[in-house]
Amino acid sequence: MAALLKLHKCDVQIIQADTRYFNGKNTEKTYFLVHAEQRLSCFDYQQSEYAGKALALERLAQGEHPDSFLVKGVRSVVIDEKCAADADFFFLKNVVLVDPIVSETLAKSMLNERLKVHLEELVIK
Repeated sequence: MAALLKLHKCDVQIIQADTRYFNGKNTEKTYFLVHAEQRLSCFDYQQSEYAGKALALERLAQGEHPDSFLVKGVRSVVIDEKCAADADFFFLKNVVLVDPIVSETLAKSMLNERLKVHLEELVIK
C-alpha cells in the first residue's frame, strides 16, 4: 500500500513502524504508518445524508462557516469533485469519518494489486 500511495497524488507521510511482538522479537512483516494531513472541503452538505442535516443546513444558510461545526452520523457521502483538487487520497474537512476518500484511479490500482481493502463508491457531483 505504501508503495502504491507513492505512485499517486497523495499528500501523506509514510513512516516505517518499529513493530515487535510482546516478547520483543521483531515481526516478520514490515509495517508503515500513513499520516494524511490533507483534509479537503468538498463535502456536499445539501446532497449527503447525515445526522443533524436540517440544523447544519440552517446554520450554513445563516452564514455560519462550515469550520465552526462537525458533521457526524454520515450515512451517505456526496462530494464536489472540483474541490477534490485531483487528490487520490484525502479526508473530508469538518466531517467525522474515519475512512479516507480515494480516487477511482487509486481504487483501481488497489484492486489490480489485489489488496484486501473494502471500497464503496461515492456519489460525485
